[in-house]
This record gives sequence, structure tokens and C-alpha cells, in this order.
Amino acid sequence: MSLLESFSYDPKALIIAPQWAQLIANGEKTWEMRSQAVKHRGYFAIAEKGTGRLIAMANLRECNGPHSINYLIQHEQRHCGTREAIVAPGFKYWFSWELDNVYRFNNPVSYQPKSGAVSWVKLSADVVEKIVEEMKDSQQVIEVSKMESAFDSESLLTRRAPTEVIGQKSSEQAPKAVAPLMTSNLEGAASATDVSRPENGSTVLKVPRAKDGTTFDRKSCLRNGIYRVGEKGNEKTFKNYVDALKYLKEMKIAVWRRPNSNGNWGGVRAVEWISVAE
Repeated sequence: MSLLESFSYDPKALIIAPQWAQLIANGEKTWEMRSQAVKHRGYFAIAEKGTGRLIAMANLRECNGPHSINYLIQHEQRHCGTREAIVAPGFKYWFSWELDNVYRFNNPVSYQPKSGAVSWVKLSADVVEKIVEEMKDSQQVIEVSKMESAFDSESLLTRRAPTEVIGQKSSEQAPKAVAPLMTSNLEGAASATDVSRPENGSTVLKVPRAKDGTTFDRKSCLRNGIYRVGEKGNEKTFKNYVDALKYLKEMKIAVWRRPNSNGNWGGVRAVEWISVAE
């Protein structure tokens, strides 16, 4: 089921203060902190409080809490709050509504705010239509309507022989992928810094591969201009792919975030390192 198909079953928006809504839309804030738990799971629109604008779409993956003060301080990079705010008298936002798959609209979508609404607001059919058009206009159609087929095709490509992939376009028009050229065990991962250029001029890099066959790929692992690597609770973010790959090579076991075959983002651990050509 595509993003918009999932959203159409229960089209709603979450009202969020502008400063936090912008951070979420930019991919900088992945936890929306609230005073209570939430049952909703799935996609929703982000409504910028007081503006009558929907600025992005996001997936509410899970809800956890109530958290301790120390736990929230340790995860400031996820909720973007400050230590001073967390320890201040009257602080009440102990539950993390954890988000992923954020898609920022190129053009905000207008909607009619409901009087008295402070959290969720149901969206009308005409607003949903505007969101559908906005997602198409912003050229996010691969993620929106062909997410599963795109990633399934990429997974298949990575298992083909090098002569079938390197330097050629796939018939499915899937994201560019390359075939494994050589594998090594995890014990050699720390020294996997080889970069070479075969006769065809492509660059060969050693990258980690997870049990499900996905690799730390330059394109598919980039989300909102950022690569997220490292153990949960101690993740690092990089804008540069090579820097992120270098950090992974320094880890005992590489851990990174990537989209699965359904387009949902999550962390995976390396089971081996392989050489791929770009």
C-alpha cells in the first residue's frame, strides 16, 4: 500500500507549533513530545499551528513513554528540546511520538482550521486532493505510489551479476544499484577502506550489507539530505556519504538507517562487508 493510499483511510493532520513543525519537516526533529500516549499509527499531515497551512507528511511509527528526565536529556537530538526546558517546573511532555518517512511539501497546502482543535484535525476530501496533487507536483511519486516496486527492483538488482548492472540502466527504472563484487567478513570491516577504479572507470567502495540484503547505499539511505548511522540512542548524522561510511567502518558492527521493501525506515546491522562499484 502506498503512502497516499494509507493516508486516505484516515486523513488527518496533527497541529504542531510552527518552530517544531519546521524542524520536523526538515528532518531535524524525529520525536514529537506530548503529554500523553497516542493510538494512531501511520501517515498524517503536519499542520503549522495558527497558519492554516499543511507543510509536510509524516509517518507516526510508534509511541513510547513516559520517559525519565535523564532519558530525555540523553536524546535531545531527537526531540530538539533543551535540558533547561526538561528540568523546568511544569514540564509535562513525557511521551515521544516517533516519526519517520517525512515528506516536505514544495508548496504548503491550505486547510480550514477547526475551532477548538488543539491536537488532531480531520481533513476534508478537497484538502486530501490538494495533498495528492502536491505530492505529485513535488516529484515524490516514486516514494508515494511506487515505493514498494522501486525498492523491490533495487533489491533484485543488487543480486544480479556485475555485467548486468554496472554501467547499465535497469528496465524497471529503479534507483541506481550495483552488484556485489567481493565479500569479506565482519572482522575485516574496520580495515575496509579500499577505494579503487576498475577499467570501466567506476569507483569501487566497500560498504556494509545487512541480513535482509540491503546495503549502506549512497542514494537509498539518504533521507532529507542526511545519513543516520550508529546504535539507537547514540546515532550520528552526516550530510556527506563518505564521512558516514568512514564512521561505519570505525564501528565494531556497522549500524545504519535505511528504507525496507515497504519504504519504512529502520535501523539494520551489518552481517558482512562487500565491494560495490558506483
